[in-house]
Amino acid sequence: MQDDVVQLFRTCRAATRRPGIQPGTAFAPGPVISRSEVSSMSQMPPREPRDDSQSRSPTRHRRSGTEPLAARSDLGLRTILSTAALVVFALATAGFAWWATSSSRDSSPSSTVLGVLAAVCGVLLLVAVLDLAVIHRRRSGQRG
Repeated sequence: MQDDVVQLFRTCRAATRRPGIQPGTAFAPGPVISRSEVSSMSQMPPREPRDDSQSRSPTRHRRSGTEPLAARSDLGLRTILSTAALVVFALATAGFAWWATSSSRDSSPSSTVLGVLAAVCGVLLLVAVLDLAVIHRRRSGQRG
């Protein structure tokens, strides 16, 4: 079995050899390109300045043709979810912080674990507040 594998390996290796290429050296098919040619090929051609009056549309995004004409916004659902998250994480942050300050050193869970949980809930509370701010900004932009 081992002899068959060795023979197969030698056959494949011999089939991939090219004349003039030393075994174990890397080669690339095709013409050899110098480093200066490669560096000049990697530079992008300069962009043409675009005319802003023609390229910008009055709407926020250009239509690609696949979205529905009467697409509905998800801002109402996001407002509900962010408000619920705001309430839940505000209560959780306050609860974990109070529990961490009122627990003793030998209690389980420790005050460190409770403090970390309060910090995580505080970060999630901040995310909910930022999401509500983004929603408010987008809604005010739609009206104007």
